[in-house]
Amino acid sequence: MNKDPSEAGDRSGDAPTEISPPPGLSAEAGPLFDLWNAKRAGRAMPARRDLGPVELRPWLAQIMLLEVIEGGRDFRIRLLGTDAVQGVGVDVTGRMLSEIPAAPDLLVRFLAEYRAVVASARPGRALHDYVSPTSGRRIVFERLALPLSDDGTTVNMILALRRDLIGR
Repeated sequence: MNKDPSEAGDRSGDAPTEISPPPGLSAEAGPLFDLWNAKRAGRAMPARRDLGPVELRPWLAQIMLLEVIEGGRDFRIRLLGTDAVQGVGVDVTGRMLSEIPAAPDLLVRFLAEYRAVVASARPGRALHDYVSPTSGRRIVFERLALPLSDDGTTVNMILALRRDLIGR
């Protein structure tokens, strides 16, 4: 995930005025980043309530909404789009991220990437290439992780987009 200290801003309430998209972000994921950035409205990050289902409609099948547990110790999957369910191989809505059926090394990467978003309060992007433990197929996907905050300072949710590039 991307973390640029020069853009980090002061997490005590001074929001960075300009946040650039994470390096390597695809043209398909860019509009979701742009929506998130516009919804900041001068804050470090928007709140979950700022992003409604009508606005998110183009990405609903591909998004995950994760609740941050104990500062990032783990993440509860609150929403999992239908394409994301197919990518995981099973619906894990309501479960902890640490409990999803994934290769252990991949799960460690997922947790580290989301923890970096929580720690930096900044968007992150990752590219994953792995063999699915449920289907045995090679899967390559891009993930955009966008922090959300009810109080404008502490990341309490992450809106993540999973966009498959190869496989499923």
